[in-house]
This record gives sequence, structure tokens and C-alpha cells, in this order.
Amino acid sequence: MKSFRNSKGFTLIELMIVVVIIGILAAIAIPKFSSVSQSAKEAEAPGVLKQMRSLALSYYQQNDAWATSLTNLTGWASPSAKYYTFNIQSSGAVGEATANSPAGTNAKVATFCIDFNGGTISSKATGATCP
Repeated sequence: MKSFRNSKGFTLIELMIVVVIIGILAAIAIPKFSSVSQSAKEAEAPGVLKQMRSLALSYYQQNDAWATSLTNLTGWASPSAKYYTFNIQSSGAVGEATANSPAGTNAKVATFCIDFNGGTISSKATGATCP
């Protein structure tokens, strides 16, 4: 009779250990990937808002009033943004640009705001409005 002890290959225990190690590595890697993915989505808004601010300041210098729509901004081309929609608002001496995350985009922060005068980008929770 043949002895099975001399057979080449892996035992069931060795295979189970490999599966457990892969599971542990996946448990560590998947949450990290999710947070990096959300950060990448959120990185889309600030650059476009800064461009909107520059164009709005240029418009203000030429017309002594804030633009009331994006189409008024000379040089504005709608970005091919996947995760945010952009808009500008003005009322009297205050103008601001916003980037809103539509439902279903999985971006962590729903609204970014930038005041044309100050230039600081702030983030707001879902449904919040800019100050």
C-alpha cells in the first residue's frame, strides 16, 4: 500500500491558514481604500471653486458687481465633474461659489463653499447652506 505521508502538496490546515491571512489583509485594506476613494472624490471641488473665484473677481473688477450666473463669467467652461455640481450666488456685496454633491455620488462632504472676498474654502454637511 502507498503511504500518503510522502505525497507532495498542501494540507487542508495550510490552505485554511492562507485563507485566514488573506481575509485579515482584506479587512485592513478595504476600509483604507474606501477613505482614499472618498478623498479623491472630494478633491474635485476645491480646484474648480478657486477657478470660479478668480473668474468672479475678474468679472467684479470689470462690472463693479458680482456675476449672477456662471454663464456671465468670461472664460468659464463647465468642467466635466463627476461628483459635484457648481453654482454661484450673489446678493449685494456678497458673492459665493458652491459645489454640491448630488445624491448617489458617495462623496463624504456634500457642499463646499467659497466666499469671493475671503477665498477660504469651507465644507458643510448635507443640506447645509453657506454662511
